[in-house]
Amino acid sequence: MEKEINSLGSVYVEKSQLLDIVKGNKEKHDLIFSVAVEGYNAAVKNYLERLVSESERVKNLSIEYKTLESDGKRFDKTGLYLTECNLPVYPSNYEEHYSKTIRKLELSTADKISLVDNEFNQYVMNNWSWKQDFLSSNTQYLTGSFINISGCGIAVKSF
Repeated sequence: MEKEINSLGSVYVEKSQLLDIVKGNKEKHDLIFSVAVEGYNAAVKNYLERLVSESERVKNLSIEYKTLESDGKRFDKTGLYLTECNLPVYPSNYEEHYSKTIRKLELSTADKISLVDNEFNQYVMNNWSWKQDFLSSNTQYLTGSFINISGCGIAVKSF
């Protein structure tokens, strides 16, 4: 006999239906991550190609630095200003959250699963606490906006 629910604070869901929903959400996540990795790889390649091109242009690249008193920036003895640069951040991946949930459902002996509100939001609505971070950190690679990495590289300073 089915239990009655006094409120929608929790809900019973067919395990097979919930498993299908979570697997579908995982597929969407994996696709976004996969495309973001491709964009990331293109951004890194672009950055490294520009770095190699610039280093070939300046043949006397040195690792001996002198510090200017006026601004404390580092220049090598050729007058090449070396900026602080970081490669793009690798795309976020939360696949393990889906895999863990899927595995728990597969091992469950229950035919129906009780979900409280936050579990429903995560498993059914695909609204995890990390969703905004995942989308914002990976969207830059999906749109190609990171292909031109600004703020990094080498600039020439004349003395």
